Amino acid sequence: MNSHPGRGVSADIELSQKYKSPSQNWNFLFAIRGKVMVRSRQPIAYSHEERMNHITKKRIMIVGKDSRFSYLLQRFVRTSAYRAIPVNLGDDVLAFARDEKPVAIVLEVDTPQVVGWNALRALKSDPDAGRIPVIVCSWLDESARGLAEGADMYLRMPFLYEEFGAALTTLLGEDDNGEHR
Repeated sequence: MNSHPGRGVSADIELSQKYKSPSQNWNFLFAIRGKVMVRSRQPIAYSHEERMNHITKKRIMIVGKDSRFSYLLQRFVRTSAYRAIPVNLGDDVLAFARDEKPVAIVLEVDTPQVVGWNALRALKSDPDAGRIPVIVCSWLDESARGLAEGADMYLRMPFLYEEFGAALTTLLGEDDNGEHR
């Protein structure tokens, strides 16, 4: 900042602003020493999501209350060449399943929380949603209950991508590249 007696103060300032354009590109607007520059960047996650939309319309719904569970399973689903549809456990899971028509649902359940088990029962009792395979995931060893409640597969957490991929292959009859066996 420079002070000029009788003329005021002058300063070199740098401004930076980030905004999203209609094309969904992130634009960075810079003003440095009177020069305005715009740089466009497309976020990596958006680019990947766009690519997945073009590659496949196959979607897997991930239902859970734990954000870390949801994040990890979204990565597993995308690695398996499917599009992830994250849904909070408290939401109307049945309505989402009817609207989105996923090829499979991954459902986090925990006891004594009954929300996950109620969601499983609601899904399996619906004529349309009941045909969608459901993989139940829990930290507890309740595979017998999960299968009795209608789950098509039960995975005890923690599990690796290889176990998840094998479960998808078993349920959907496809290899890791989405090809039917």
